[in-house]
Amino acid sequence: KTKVQVVAAKHGVKVAKECAPKLAALVKALEARNITRNNLQFVGVSPKERIHQYRIIRDLCNEARVLRNQVLDIANFSEEGSEKTADFLNGRQMKYATKALRRAARLNDGIVDVKAERKAIYKKLNCSEFRDRLRSAMCMDVFDNLSRLSHYQFHCVLLPIIQRSNNAHIILLKEIQQKLKHAIQYDATIVKEFTSPAKELVISGKLSGYLNVAMHGDRKSFFTLSSPWEHLAEWGEFDKQEFDSIWEMLMFAGSIGYPITVERSSASQMNPYLLSVKEIRASLADTASLCCAHRSEIPVYGPEGGSPVQDILVLIDPSMPRSSKMICGSKLLGEKYTSAVVSRDLEMYSGFNMRVALHSNGLFSLFACRDMGQDKSDIVANLRRMYMGRAFMCSSCGFGPIDHFACSDLMAHHRQRVGGAAVVNNACPRCGWFSSSLHDWSTWDGNVCDEFILSKLKSSPKAVECGLSEVTIDLILRILYSFDKMSSEVVKDEYSKLATMMTKGEYLDLSARSGILGMSQILIAILHPSVGNENEIISALNLESCLVSVIQEECVRSARQRFRMKSGGDKETARMLATEWITEVLGVEATSAPFTRPQMQAEPSIENVRQDCHDWYEVNSKLAVAEMKHVQGVVTQWCRAWSFARNFRETVASREGGWQKIMSDMETGLSSYQDVVNALKMAKIDTPQELLGMNHKEIQSFFLGIGVGGILAGVLDKSCQVESYLQHDAILHEAAREMRMIIYMDRVREKMIKWKLTGESEVYYEAMAADIAQFHGMVSMRSHVHGFDKPTFWGLWNAAKNSKDAEKISLFLETAAESFHHKYFDEFAKFM
Repeated sequence: KTKVQVVAAKHGVKVAKECAPKLAALVKALEARNITRNNLQFVGVSPKERIHQYRIIRDLCNEARVLRNQVLDIANFSEEGSEKTADFLNGRQMKYATKALRRAARLNDGIVDVKAERKAIYKKLNCSEFRDRLRSAMCMDVFDNLSRLSHYQFHCVLLPIIQRSNNAHIILLKEIQQKLKHAIQYDATIVKEFTSPAKELVISGKLSGYLNVAMHGDRKSFFTLSSPWEHLAEWGEFDKQEFDSIWEMLMFAGSIGYPITVERSSASQMNPYLLSVKEIRASLADTASLCCAHRSEIPVYGPEGGSPVQDILVLIDPSMPRSSKMICGSKLLGEKYTSAVVSRDLEMYSGFNMRVALHSNGLFSLFACRDMGQDKSDIVANLRRMYMGRAFMCSSCGFGPIDHFACSDLMAHHRQRVGGAAVVNNACPRCGWFSSSLHDWSTWDGNVCDEFILSKLKSSPKAVECGLSEVTIDLILRILYSFDKMSSEVVKDEYSKLATMMTKGEYLDLSARSGILGMSQILIAILHPSVGNENEIISALNLESCLVSVIQEECVRSARQRFRMKSGGDKETARMLATEWITEVLGVEATSAPFTRPQMQAEPSIENVRQDCHDWYEVNSKLAVAEMKHVQGVVTQWCRAWSFARNFRETVASREGGWQKIMSDMETGLSSYQDVVNALKMAKIDTPQELLGMNHKEIQSFFLGIGVGGILAGVLDKSCQVESYLQHDAILHEAAREMRMIIYMDRVREKMIKWKLTGESEVYYEAMAADIAQFHGMVSMRSHVHGFDKPTFWGLWNAAKNSKDAEKISLFLETAAESFHHKYFDEFAKFM
């Protein structure tokens, strides 16, 4: 027995249950007293120092936490339920956890040996081959980025950035550019042909830093203020540290990504597409710092404020495509960290679908409609995206960003009249401070004054009146880019088949039976330009019935999940709750449902009863409004995604080079694909009324109808035709009839239960009182007596034999089975 089992068996669990919450409160107080945000420092900290900080913080309250966990184990231990206790102690108490662990074990050749696995991961990351491959990939990313720059981008964008930092680097940069230009083909070994200073400019990451600032918006983690190159470079330092766990390895090196808010369920352990991404934030963070904070049990917040950062969506970075793909596909980040995000466990990785699910669900969350258009975080994030690293701010009052781009002599055009009445003003817009030299202007620090934000908010239209923000569109493009880069041809073929399926017929089967694990897979299929036939998909996106099929299946799955959660996972309880809800929302009363016939009379066929059943309803407005609001959110989100997909496909098709050129431009820098962002920003996002061609009254009826229909199909297994949703309240009439039929079937079941208890005696007394003609009528209702149910059979036989009526006995036995006839014929032959 374990120590926990011995203590629990000797002292019982009662004392532990009383002590556990008190001890938990004590530990929480100790943590609040001893651990503060100041204990963790991320800026300018090496990976080794990050691990050192974690270990110090971990040890502060470690003994108290161990005691708390032991007492919690004792409190959850029970001699009566040893199997349940074993599941708890093994961390398998959640639904589907055991199945998920078995699946993960199969992918790891049978048994998950954590210690051996950690050593294997460390060995692979610590070898010289990995470091050389990573270094080569990082250099190639920089060379490709530099070689793709246009003449304007190189001379008017990049060089001024370098000039402000180190003038000597301009000569080295031109040397590198010339080497790349003259090489017909090059690889990472071309760096050997550079002079030592030029080689150092590349290897040190300074050139990547200049490109990051000039072309990619100075992308940095707000935790560390480090660039993508600097975070990738940490993966080459695993030889400098020893690790106690895989978690420490995740704290040592990570990648930049976007903070996300995730909702998990037990079922998402088996199907990662059931994971729900509620929000993606635009401010970049890194996984290593976040893992360190989480394991230290210290909450960390983004620059937007709000709730603490919990998870990060890791994407392949267009500014470092080769190296970030290599890291994102590694076992440590691609499998272990993905498993932690999806399941909060390092050993639950079940395959590539986990990574795709985070991409697709994150993509779908970007189309959620908020009450207002831009908010403060949108405005600040968009300004930082466009101007961070290249813009200036007033050295007097701090106002920024001010765009003095590619202009070193500010006096040359100051107060110059252009375009008639317009006058160039290079002074500070807020305080009027001015200097003709760029060196006197401070580099913008990313802060935006409240007056500017307020003016933007006042001029910002409602979300229903405007398209998506630039930040959101950029995130969509980055997720699609990452999906394209990380997916094999086999995966793309699967989504091509799904896209093709979307183009076949008006009414589609999008259920799990068709192989669709999550509805966000459909979004990838209709959005990703490398998937499916362009013209056919655009045609499908213009089909109203195709959109309704998607919305219907989304509501079906949503209803199933809602009622399963309400019922604690019990299917029958979910059916009961769903029936009660629909009955109440449609005002269906039991008195309006069909009644059964008297006990001795058979029921008519179900088809006849259904045909005669009433279908009228009277909506409960309170329940209906709540359901319509829920469904409206789902429908609006899909309509926004559908409308954007249509605009996006058309934009990509009309742009020279298509999607492949857009991806290449994304690797070059923000300005190279700004035309795509602008076109999509200006494109109209249609409302549900516009896409479905309905007026206000019709769309409200549609919301209620598709919500009720989703519950019918998802919980009660009563499928509805897609065209029913487009007919005015047809689905509500069908649902009202179905509820009455459910009430009727309950009455039939009650009749059958009563029949089993009293049927035999009722048949017996009726048969005893019947004359021979009436008895013949009762027996001849079936071709043979064994066709009757048990109460009728024995009631008729007992009446015949107890009446000692030869004719009744003969009538019964002549249609009985041969064995039954022989058994009783001799006994009653004297009466015949």
